[in-house]
Amino acid sequence: MKENVETHGWQLLYAKTGILNLPPPWTLCYQIYKGTVSDDAMIKLVFPLLFGTAIPLTLLLNIPLVYIRKGRTAIENQAVLTWQKQQLLIHGRYEDPPNPFDKGILGNLRQLLGENLWLILLPIPVRPPAPYVPHLKDN
Repeated sequence: MKENVETHGWQLLYAKTGILNLPPPWTLCYQIYKGTVSDDAMIKLVFPLLFGTAIPLTLLLNIPLVYIRKGRTAIENQAVLTWQKQQLLIHGRYEDPPNPFDKGILGNLRQLLGENLWLILLPIPVRPPAPYVPHLKDN
């Protein structure tokens, strides 16, 4: 496999063998288990594949992070976007409507994940935060 990688380089689609010119997963696992695949060849094959997977996943993670940052759900965000389009057509400009649930980035994360953000790393049950009532002052 190392010779194939050094001879042909890394390509997404090979002419005769398909994607990445890799053997089937069970053969690849067997070769790794037996130690017949060199570390250099494995890094040259796996790194571009993992990097290519990380980019779309990062882009997909951005959407819920925007919702958390603004303190909105997907439905609320769609309604605000529709309202902004209407305001843009009517007035030529738009502003974000006031959101009583937006408590800032850290406040929104605390509302979503609980008061202690470090506890989300531990596999223990955590009491959910109290519901946020917008007309009451924060203490």
